[in-house]
Amino acid sequence: PENVTIKVIPDTACDTSVQILITDNNEDKYGWGEPFSIQENVNGEWKDLDYISDKVGWIAIAYTLNENNQRIQKVDIEEYYGKLDKGIYRVVKTIYDNGNIDLYSDEFEIK
Repeated sequence: PENVTIKVIPDTACDTSVQILITDNNEDKYGWGEPFSIQENVNGEWKDLDYISDKVGWIAIAYTLNENNQRIQKVDIEEYYGKLDKGIYRVVKTIYDNGNIDLYSDEFEIK
């Protein structure tokens, strides 16, 4: 979708969590909830990480954006994936717009 960005907030990425800044400048805003997934760049290809449990659950909530059409979300990676190994990652947020659409953050590195 146009007018939407997801950026990693500098210096917040670690092997257990990251904070992202969602900006949605559409007139009709999308619903922004808790669900996310993590992908790792492996030899130039993005691969979905596996959850550490088959029993992943999310609260059903839609957060409002602030006056700048933004929301900061802390992504608790460790709770769903365990600690990340060294590598390049990105956060995936899925929205519904006549079907599910995946939106990707910029990359972050775990050293």
